[in-house]
Amino acid sequence: MVLVFISSPVILFSQSKKNTDTTEDYYSETYLRYDNHTYQKNIQSVLLINKAAELSSPMIRFGTDDQLRLSFDDLNGNFQSYHYTVIHCNADWQPSDLMYNEYVNGFDDNSISDYEASSSLSIQKYTHYSLYFPNSNLIFLKPGNYLLKVYMENQPDNLVITRRFMIYENDVTMETSFKSGSSLTSAYTRQGVNLDLKYPAVDVRSPDDIKVCLLQNDRWDNAQCGIQPTYQKDHEQIFESTNGDMEFNGGSEFRNFDTKTLKSRSMHLSSITVEDNHTHVSLTTDETRNRPQYVFDNDLNGNFLIKNQDGSNSDVDADYCYVNFFLSYPNAEAEANIYVTGVLTDWQLDNRNKMKYNKVRHGYECTLYLKQGYYNYEYVMLSDGKNVADEAPIEGSHAETENSYTILVYYRPPAQNYDKLIGVKKINSTKN
Repeated sequence: MVLVFISSPVILFSQSKKNTDTTEDYYSETYLRYDNHTYQKNIQSVLLINKAAELSSPMIRFGTDDQLRLSFDDLNGNFQSYHYTVIHCNADWQPSDLMYNEYVNGFDDNSISDYEASSSLSIQKYTHYSLYFPNSNLIFLKPGNYLLKVYMENQPDNLVITRRFMIYENDVTMETSFKSGSSLTSAYTRQGVNLDLKYPAVDVRSPDDIKVCLLQNDRWDNAQCGIQPTYQKDHEQIFESTNGDMEFNGGSEFRNFDTKTLKSRSMHLSSITVEDNHTHVSLTTDETRNRPQYVFDNDLNGNFLIKNQDGSNSDVDADYCYVNFFLSYPNAEAEANIYVTGVLTDWQLDNRNKMKYNKVRHGYECTLYLKQGYYNYEYVMLSDGKNVADEAPIEGSHAETENSYTILVYYRPPAQNYDKLIGVKKINSTKN
């Protein structure tokens, strides 16, 4: 069998970052985004996970009883009638040409009826909403990418939340291995993935019928999609980590803080105060970590866990607090901005989490309003004119860092007008 060598650039699923002047501006951009986004400033702590496990990815296997769970808080504290629908998307997260009744058996407008008021343990009053699906009103007929759209009752254009999720089949086999970066300069700082993809039972008539996407820590802001195989043969494609394809910065283990209790200081907290009927938490001063030595630390790969250890039901017992971040930095960057990021900000870069330079304290600072729990975060730099942030200047980057990777395989059936998700594999850089 003759192997064919192929070379083609990787498409990054990056997002254009627009800096705004006020926090409210972030929420006022209410055009529909096919991305994870919160449109209303009163909506906080949005999570979409597999019901079976905390900290899981928003994906379920097609044709099973698996469910996803959406949860969020409305800080206005009163009941609102929120509705939802779903949109089938292709591999590039643009709407497919399928009609709604071709991919869903059920209604295209459904209400979220599971809600509960915050308890007396929380100073901040809010209403907690939950949604489990698929359900009797929403049965999926096709695997693939989906966008969950939450909006106000009778106002489908008055957007509240959008979240990506995936429904997959297992029609392929994947053999994977890890390697360090492909060049002398990246060998100690980057992680590469090699993939041998086989699909003996799939009717692939053109190599372009298969699309592969690689995620690091479930992030879409730096995902590599549209990756071309290095070699291909009948019912098999081989992807090698070369020239930056199938490679990512290893980064460092994520920073963390713990607010599961606000009665005493815990990990990385320097002070807890109550002012104007709100709790304020200041983290210990952070320093840059762009040093050559790798330091291991258990982390959640950028995720967070809502938890109030002093209550019995964290969904409604957990309070909110202003969390103050401070990064010691000798001089302000003249041609770049610095952001706090992670799942706690949906990996977005906007005015909410853009840090301001304090000339008196000689460092960058930012405040986020967050629900009690255990959080991972990191600092990234976005240079002027760029649309993909870089963690390496502040956090450093190491090939040894533990990271989670997800490989997604899409397939366009012959004469069809949509992409199926026919394979998913999760791998870990330290468990090769």
